[in-house]
Amino acid sequence: MPIRKANIITERAGVNYVCGVVESNNSIFKEMDQRHDYGHDAFVLLVEGEQVLPKEVAMQIKSGSSYCTPTTCKIPATAGHLAFWAGHDLVTLGVVYDPAENSAHWVDLQAEARARTRGNLPRTGAIIEFPKAEWNRLDVHMFSAFLVPTLQGKAPHIELKTSISWARSDDLDTHDLGVKILAARHFREPDMWSTLLELFRQRDPSQLTPRVWLSLVKIVGHHDDGGSYQDTSKEIKQAVLREVLGFGPAELAKLLFHVDDYGFDRPSNGYSLMSLLGARFDSPKIIAVIRDSPAFDSETRSKAALLLAIQEHDPRWFGWWRKDRN
Repeated sequence: MPIRKANIITERAGVNYVCGVVESNNSIFKEMDQRHDYGHDAFVLLVEGEQVLPKEVAMQIKSGSSYCTPTTCKIPATAGHLAFWAGHDLVTLGVVYDPAENSAHWVDLQAEARARTRGNLPRTGAIIEFPKAEWNRLDVHMFSAFLVPTLQGKAPHIELKTSISWARSDDLDTHDLGVKILAARHFREPDMWSTLLELFRQRDPSQLTPRVWLSLVKIVGHHDDGGSYQDTSKEIKQAVLREVLGFGPAELAKLLFHVDDYGFDRPSNGYSLMSLLGARFDSPKIIAVIRDSPAFDSETRSKAALLLAIQEHDPRWFGWWRKDRN
């Protein structure tokens, strides 16, 4: 008597779920014949509204409880799979369908494979594990609001409340993503800026994406470009500037944490940060407090000492960064 394996039902459930999500968004799902499955189960031609985009992605779909936990997903990969995904012309998304939850989550398999190959052929396979997060959930809404714009290199269409929630996440990837969306989509909203300032003041700098201080630099203005966020209201800009001008040793020490090995030369993190580090007429005094206080770690104090040495050598250059002039 012929035998039909039970796992075929589970496998089809995953493919059918993904197909349903894609086609509900008017995109085109093209399933591969299993005889020609060498690491891709399907291809998706993206459609935005009714506009067919010049963008196609590949998918590797896994389905079943063996690929899931309540909080994570995993995709096993051979050395051949890693080399194939890393070198392929198309972005490959790995999708895991959890039948118990009737949900799916995705990961960028091409990026994961390239991180593991580093330009060389991998000698062994790997288990690619990734979290079940809100942002990488594959459903009808997140496909159009998040995945399609992300695959085009655009900021996702995520509402302000959700973006703030992500920005406050303890997961660093979710935190970074939330701040990125806030800065790209919601820079006209006062709540966006109050959230960034709250995060900056409350978080340890190691748990803070550099996108936070980059956004602050852009709105208060940089010596090179005079400031970004031109569509932001004057009231919001003035409110943020007042906060920046109130930064004391604790805040400037957090900024110094992000100064890299290039110091304050142009271009570098340190150079970009000067709009915040040198914003006040008495910024050198505040930095001297950091340099001289044992309350700060030795690396931060060394960076403060370097900046003061630069200020003493060229006070005029340091004065360029002041934002407290009328």
